[in-house]
Amino acid sequence: MLYVSLLSGVLGSQLPGHSSVFLSQSVQFCGDVHVGDTLVARVTVMELDPATAKIVLQTDCLVEGKTLLEGTAVMQLPRRPG
Repeated sequence: MLYVSLLSGVLGSQLPGHSSVFLSQSVQFCGDVHVGDTLVARVTVMELDPATAKIVLQTDCLVEGKTLLEGTAVMQLPRRPG
């Protein structure tokens, strides 16, 4: 579960970033993380709907190229004034 928080940190501060709102997140655990492992979080934009300002992201956590977590997140992007 700790590596789910890594993804939440990436999504909340990097992509899509501050003022975004989580609408849903699903994850599937595919392996174990061990002490000393270097974990890589990868986020890929799968869909972006400008009309609703919603974004669908593929989320993965990897150790040495092996996927240990895969999932999807749906987020509401902040609307720009105007």
